[in-house]
Amino acid sequence: MDAHRMLRLLVPVCGLSLLLPGCLSAPPENEVTWGIKAATGQLTQTTPREWQAVAEVIDEALPAVDVTLSDAQAQAIVDFVQANDLDSFAEILELIERAKNDPAVVQQLEIPDSVMEFFEQIEGDGQDIIDQIIARAQP
Repeated sequence: MDAHRMLRLLVPVCGLSLLLPGCLSAPPENEVTWGIKAATGQLTQTTPREWQAVAEVIDEALPAVDVTLSDAQAQAIVDFVQANDLDSFAEILELIERAKNDPAVVQQLEIPDSVMEFFEQIEGDGQDIIDQIIARAQP
């Protein structure tokens, strides 16, 4: 096929792709997608952006609590959850609680201070918001 014919085929295809940007965009990553993964026992599949979205929801609901997560802090949560194969929020809380008494229970990756701080700050009312996010996502 010569270059002229190839160009005539590509121009309409490229033009069409500009009209349909939603078809080519990535799926959302927010508290809803986090909630779906939490409700279905797939927290090891969460992304840093989803954890940041959950923190934003908690921040908005509880002005006295500051749980904003930087990219590095959110990535540390993802790494910790994946390394310890924690697929539910209850598993995360349980391991953190056990690690307070015996740090050796953490099998794969030490709990970074930023992860500990996040979960300590959301105890109580923050956990209620997490439970609400998960409940709304129940299949």
